[in-house]
Amino acid sequence: MAFVARASLGQEYIYFIAQFGRDDYIPTEEERRKDGNKFKAVVVEKNLRHAALCLVTNKDQTEVWLKQPVLDGEGNILKMVDGPKILEHPGASLVADEHDPSLWTEMNKPLTLPQLNEMMFATSNVGKKYQAMTNDCQTFAKSMFELAS
Repeated sequence: MAFVARASLGQEYIYFIAQFGRDDYIPTEEERRKDGNKFKAVVVEKNLRHAALCLVTNKDQTEVWLKQPVLDGEGNILKMVDGPKILEHPGASLVADEHDPSLWTEMNKPLTLPQLNEMMFATSNVGKKYQAMTNDCQTFAKSMFELAS
């Protein structure tokens, strides 16, 4: 799972992708000052199919779908549910309409790419090694979503 944000650039879109996975570690502010920023997760794509392919870790399984939040009346995430498919396997065919606004949740305020990148260092994953059950890609994506919306 990854956090993906979309921005319009005239008639086109760009996609910001941030992933947190096995062997990743997001340094604390103190560690970043001392050792520099070794966690780099910024990927920008200009095509939804290419953005979705960035998420694929196995070329034999290219199915990608959205996880969408179910929110309470105050905007808090109650749970994440499977949303529509983006890519279908085999062939990694794009099956979503990248212009469909229902695929995206509006941010409260626009963020720049540097702001989105810095947001990764404010997630609940900072200062902890990746752990499949407790500090994983899902907690990272959920934390990024909460910070962005």
